[in-house]
Amino acid sequence: MMRSDVASLFPTLVMKFTDVLSKEEIDRVFTIIKGEKAGDHEALLGAGVSSYNNGGGVSSFSRTDDILSRLDIHEQVQQCLDEYCSVLHIRKVSFTNSWFNIQDVGSTLRMHHHPDSALSGALYINADENSSPLCFENPNQLGVFQHWNPVSPSEYNCEFVAFQPRTAEMLVFPSWLRHGSMDRQNQTVDRTVISFNTEYKKEHLTK
Repeated sequence: MMRSDVASLFPTLVMKFTDVLSKEEIDRVFTIIKGEKAGDHEALLGAGVSSYNNGGGVSSFSRTDDILSRLDIHEQVQQCLDEYCSVLHIRKVSFTNSWFNIQDVGSTLRMHHHPDSALSGALYINADENSSPLCFENPNQLGVFQHWNPVSPSEYNCEFVAFQPRTAEMLVFPSWLRHGSMDRQNQTVDRTVISFNTEYKKEHLTK
């Protein structure tokens, strides 16, 4: 009798962490970020601002900052990163930079990736069921969508996978993985996220 086996080659690990911060921590961080000035970012379309470009020189935060440490929430985030690295069986990473984005109703996030980074993450400070999702693009771009002609979506032929963000949740993913909102418009007032990049810890590079 004929048998078949499925080999799901080279899976891409994306991990979601919930309740990363307490309500008190979320309220404190949101108040601080809302008090900061921010500027345009090429990845944000519509009513959205970011500290990535230092808010046009008017924000006390910049893209080279470790905002997570300045806001005293780095230990909680680092714990999640350590768990991700443990699951993936890679050396531990540490933050290189972080920044915040605030999106208003009608804004979108372009599809993009983070070069010169090992892992990246998005920590949601204000998000709900009306917020635009974070979509990850299927990296298997070998003619799948042009030639496979799928009759129904599956984990093998999907163009992207969408995660609906919630306050105090965090997503961690490899920095090369393209992500954005896939033109889905945000419907939450002040949808707020802290994003960050990482590098391998220096004490691990020579081991």
